[in-house]
Amino acid sequence: MENEVIITYETLYDLLRNEKNKSELQQLSANFLKDLINYLNKKQEILESQEKKKSIFTSTEVQKTRKQIESIQKIIKELYERRESKIIQSCLISSRTNIESEETSRLLPEEQEFHKILTKNLNHYRENILYRLSAGQLPNIDIPESKPKD
Repeated sequence: MENEVIITYETLYDLLRNEKNKSELQQLSANFLKDLINYLNKKQEILESQEKKKSIFTSTEVQKTRKQIESIQKIIKELYERRESKIIQSCLISSRTNIESEETSRLLPEEQEFHKILTKNLNHYRENILYRLSAGQLPNIDIPESKPKD
């Protein structure tokens, strides 16, 4: 059973910290991406509302909110890249061992698709390069000719 988490700056930071400190992929709620978008949109709305108000005090609030949005975007990027690395590593292991990793149960639907396609491609190239070379055959990969850019 998944724990529903309300997205805040602190929860995002905690998610990133957990992803950094643990070698296995961390479980996220099925609605994580939707909740994240809602949170980011609300922050953007707050910023726009603050920008419409004209006073001496709002300029510092606007700066704080902008800085927080930038920090949130950095956390999102790092969280994505950490998860991406773990998924790629999982795909490599799956391709090499032909055993599906238990971590796939912790993937978001979009990540599951990424994992499936990447593993399929790794298997394809492994079969058509490594296995053919091991059998004394030339690799059987169609390499598109590169055309010069205009």
